[in-house]
Amino acid sequence: MMPAFAVKRRIAMDKREDALVAWVEATPLNGVEMHDPEIGITCAGALYNNVREVLPEASTPKFSVTWPLPPKKLCDFALSVNKLYVVEETCTYFANHVKVLDIEVSVPPQGPLPRGGEVLPAHIKAAFGIGEPPHPAPAQGLPAPPCVRRSPQDVCPRHRRHWLLYARYRRALQGCRFRHRYGSIALNGTRHGAGSFW
Repeated sequence: MMPAFAVKRRIAMDKREDALVAWVEATPLNGVEMHDPEIGITCAGALYNNVREVLPEASTPKFSVTWPLPPKKLCDFALSVNKLYVVEETCTYFANHVKVLDIEVSVPPQGPLPRGGEVLPAHIKAAFGIGEPPHPAPAQGLPAPPCVRRSPQDVCPRHRRHWLLYARYRRALQGCRFRHRYGSIALNGTRHGAGSFW
């Protein structure tokens, strides 16, 4: 766009952005889930589910619209918790916006989250010092599974004809896969499709 037109368009863009900020402040799509006022975590998207899974007692804002971020809601949320953490992956979008609002962002107790890649629940547990629950001991003394033997009586009536046809042509039955498509391997190692026998 030429500079002479860009000045006027910038005024229109600023008005539109101000209207968007007013809308995200009022929309019910952006809410806050208050639980424990000691810990507040700002996140969005799939990370919201990971945070709720790992830290169900933490207070979290639930942002369905993340651009533009609602500054008043962020400030009110930061004032309602003792420590505010930011959980995000591969970027610093939330952290930068929170710092611009002069809100102090705390570092997780066991160190920061990974800067690159996907942030998994295990990473959040490690950053907040939450150990893995103990795994139950494997079961002992279970009986061995019975030997499965295929015979015409074991195969369902719909597939009995196929089994008998395979057995007649001395080919190993490979099983029913992907909507009952059959494949067979002859005893000499050559592969045949089900259509070979019709």
